[in-house]
Amino acid sequence: MKITYCPPGSALTLPFDDFQFQRFRNRPVARAKFDSGGVCLGHNQISWNEFGVMHVSLHKLNHSRRKYAPRWFFNNAALAEIILQQLSRRLGHWKKPLDSKIPKGERLEKLQHQLAGRVPFLTAELTEHCRQYVEAKRAGCSDEEKKSRELQIQILDSQIATARRMAQILASICFFYVRMGWNSVDVSNEIGNGLSPVAIRQCIRRLKLTAHSMGYTD
Repeated sequence: MKITYCPPGSALTLPFDDFQFQRFRNRPVARAKFDSGGVCLGHNQISWNEFGVMHVSLHKLNHSRRKYAPRWFFNNAALAEIILQQLSRRLGHWKKPLDSKIPKGERLEKLQHQLAGRVPFLTAELTEHCRQYVEAKRAGCSDEEKKSRELQIQILDSQIATARRMAQILASICFFYVRMGWNSVDVSNEIGNGLSPVAIRQCIRRLKLTAHSMGYTD
């Protein structure tokens, strides 16, 4: 019988995670309290025994469609008509139906031109909101007022970014969210233009309302 001696390998070749065992918590939940000067006043902790008898909810993202998708989402001709009607509603034409005799390309070009014409007015409004935001911040406004003004600025900025290609954005949302089964977070990261996941879901809901008003029930 032949014995083969295998010497130990070099310690430099062994993988080791320097951060694997650092800051290991002996409590599942711990929150520190600080005073105005930044001095820690202590921790509120829950032991593992208490954590073991607590109810814990785990939420995971579902990459499939959340609900039944109407058939017009998968019909390119019907979806194009609904998107054109939605653009018309975005311009304020709620009760004026689009003339279906005009080719879709001409209708799309006209609606996109009208949407792009709103950009100078939206830009001026955004500039005024930014000026008011800076003045309110210098005057020491409350956090609630600050967040409200920031939200308004974000909405106007998103409207300016999407005004010139709103039809393409709506078509992309329908493709990724409905046909591909992506969630609103993934769609928001893919499209960009300042559209939040909430805005993605709002666009889907508005398209459904527009389709229902046009007689699409399924």
